[in-house]
Amino acid sequence: MNKPYDPTDVRILKNRLNKIMGQLKAVERMIDEGITCEDLIIQVNAVKSAMHSFGKAVLEKQLAESLRSCAGGKDPDAEYAELKSTIGRFADLDK
Repeated sequence: MNKPYDPTDVRILKNRLNKIMGQLKAVERMIDEGITCEDLIIQVNAVKSAMHSFGKAVLEKQLAESLRSCAGGKDPDAEYAELKSTIGRFADLDK
């Protein structure tokens, strides 16, 4: 399942990350400008949401690859165990 991303996926994921980095730079500017705590928290939540969406996109790619692997004859139990572990790590991000 640890297959490299295809070039289209790499481009899409990097574009998402670039947008998130832009949001983080905006948060940094807001701190320098002395923006209110409430407005800063709103932006922090926007960044958190963007990162969550990024994680979901990565997880969806792994799920699709896992299904293709099973269709290609790989052990479904092994694929399930690896996917379950990854989903568990993703779920822990909310803590």
